[in-house]
Amino acid sequence: MSDIGKNTRQQARTAALTALRRAIVDGSMWHYDDLVAAAHAAGVTDEEMDLLAHDAVRSLLAGAEEPLTQRDLAPTGRGHH
Repeated sequence: MSDIGKNTRQQARTAALTALRRAIVDGSMWHYDDLVAAAHAAGVTDEEMDLLAHDAVRSLLAGAEEPLTQRDLAPTGRGHH
């Protein structure tokens, strides 16, 4: 395989993994099946996807351990006093 082909394949893998991680973190799970299929097509293994999902969930949980402050609970935008 040429260097261009390898780079393109690696870019496709990276894009698929990035989209999958973003969907997990954002809670966009209705896209999950399509993203898994795209990742498989890009050559991503099930193990790689499992590790990515595990890391994404861990990052979500790590943020959940932070205490909420009054600033976090304050309404934002216009019309709130």
